[in-house]
Amino acid sequence: MNRTPLALLMAGLAGCGALGSGKPLGQDPRGDGIKTAVPNKAVNVSPSVQIPLEGLLVGAAVYWYVDPLAPNWQVEETRLSVDRYRIALRRKPVTNGGDGEANAIFRRRAEQIALDQGKAGYEVLEFNTGIDSTLPFPQRVASGVVQLR
Repeated sequence: MNRTPLALLMAGLAGCGALGSGKPLGQDPRGDGIKTAVPNKAVNVSPSVQIPLEGLLVGAAVYWYVDPLAPNWQVEETRLSVDRYRIALRRKPVTNGGDGEANAIFRRRAEQIALDQGKAGYEVLEFNTGIDSTLPFPQRVASGVVQLR
């Protein structure tokens, strides 16, 4: 699932300065008739610390998009024949490291497929890596074909 459109929408609403018409979505803090998408509120963390609501919304949108607890690589496999598989990898768009992991993850998945099929091993017929120029962030990709032995 591509999270980019929703994350951009949430960030846009959190920082939205004005909406021209329609029902008011928030308060009118400036008194000039311009309605804000996010109320001019703050969360009181302590008597001396307040966090603006729009800051919390932007932080939640960034955390949801980056999702630091999710795996760095998405792995998809396709069975090409009885003993031949294509393994495709796609890295998360925003990560901290993991650039050199594709080969190790590819081989680990190929080994798991061979074990699941009761085969002694595998042979890598093809393996390549690259960068997919997607918006807003390019992503590292890798793919290859393995033959089970």
